[in-house]
Amino acid sequence: MLFLIFSEIFVSLFVGGVPLVIWHTNNPDSSIAAGLVYLNPGDPIVLYLASMTIVNFIVWLINRYWFMPSYSLRENLNKTHLITHQIGFSILSIYRAVAGAIPAAYFIVLYKTKDTSGAIPVGLVSLALFAGAIFMCCLLTSLESRTRPRS
Repeated sequence: MLFLIFSEIFVSLFVGGVPLVIWHTNNPDSSIAAGLVYLNPGDPIVLYLASMTIVNFIVWLINRYWFMPSYSLRENLNKTHLITHQIGFSILSIYRAVAGAIPAAYFIVLYKTKDTSGAIPVGLVSLALFAGAIFMCCLLTSLESRTRPRS
């Protein structure tokens, strides 16, 4: 479990933190909030990907627990499960990007302003958001590995 947490932190920093630093390096006059907007898709896309995760979970339940006497039906369901699994966990990349961008944004703003007067409360809120996003990444990664199609 500890390996999963550290690997999700590491991956999220590369998926979300590094792109934010690159964006800020190329746009030093822009606010960091504008960079976060580029990493975060809109609500309709997040809802769509969440619904695809639910569809994948339903297909996995049917594939795992429902007896299918026909070989062709079972093969078609296996292929459907393979496709929905690939689509269903695309939302994990969004959570990783957001999770990695949170600490990067905090440190960029802290470095840019050099004002540490309100750094502790903002840091605690950033830490709570980061922990929540990493929790979701770990949950989705666990679900992804448990619902992976059988070969």
